[in-house]
Parts: sequence; C-alpha cells; structure tokens
Amino acid sequence: MEPPRGGSSGLRPARCALQGHSRDPNGRDLFTDGFLTRAVPLPMGRYVCLMNAADTISVITEVIGWFALAAGLACLLLALLIRVADGRWLRTEAVVVDDDDGSVVRWFTDDGFQSRRLSADERAHVTRPDEEPAYYKEREPQRLRLHEPPAGRRVIRILGIVFIGIAVLSAIIGLVLMFVG
Repeated sequence: MEPPRGGSSGLRPARCALQGHSRDPNGRDLFTDGFLTRAVPLPMGRYVCLMNAADTISVITEVIGWFALAAGLACLLLALLIRVADGRWLRTEAVVVDDDDGSVVRWFTDDGFQSRRLSADERAHVTRPDEEPAYYKEREPQRLRLHEPPAGRRVIRILGIVFIGIAVLSAIIGLVLMFVG
C-alpha cells in the first residue's frame, strides 16, 4: 500500500524533530520529510531520517563551520599568546662599525640611539654594514635581531583568519539554506 501524497492524509505540513514523526489517522507512527512528499511507517518505534538536499548541505556546512570556528579561535589564541610572550619586533636600519675590539652595531629607536657589540657569528651574517636591516623589540629597544623574526606567528595568525572565514561562510550558507530550503 502506497502512503498518501500531499494533504490527502489529513496531516498538517510541519517539520518534525530530526525531521521528526507524526501519526496517521489510524495511529501509526509516520516519518515525514518536512514537505509531506512521502510518509514512511516506522516499525517498532525505529526512525529513518529522510533529508532533502538543502537539509543535508545545511548539516554538513554547520559541522564544517563549528570545526573551523574552533580551529580558528585556537589558532588566533595561540598567535596572541606568542605575541604576548615574544612581544612586537619593529624594523629599523642598523649600521655595523668595525674597530680594534670587534664589531659594534648601532640603531635608532623611538627612545633614541642604541648600540651593542656583535659576536663573530653575528658579524659573519652581516651583508651590508652601512645599512643592515634589523629588528628591535618594542618593549626592550636595546634587544636587536639582525634577521627577520620567525614567521610562525604570522602563519598561525593567517591560518586562524582563514578558519574563521570558513566558519563565517558556513554560517552564511546555513542561513541562506534555512530561508531557501
């Protein structure tokens, strides 16, 4: 026996729990897909989930969105912790001066003129003594690096932003499907 189509069974078109269930006029449990395009008897209280394409895509995008949100927030929190621990490094131009006692590097910061002695290993990496690119720590301007700060923090921050963007896109798709589907 084929289940009734449309409104001929007397059932109201309504979405049910997990798409849900209703009872037909004879008291049997029926599964409806939300639009009453078909009703399936459920033997012994078992439920079968019949979903249309919009609902399936909505569930998938919601799961992806929650995972992306969690990953994005974790990455951004990690980047923030690294920033707090390591501080901010600002770019400046340094000048390396060689004298009898070794090499001295000099640079300007917002606080004024700074200088320190270079080790032999640091001096070996200097390519342009007249204008060597360098990085000093914002909170401790006397600390200087002759190389760019590690890119790990930047990579983690960009990953966090990408994951948050995926979560926002998933939320937008979910909202659109809620109103369309």
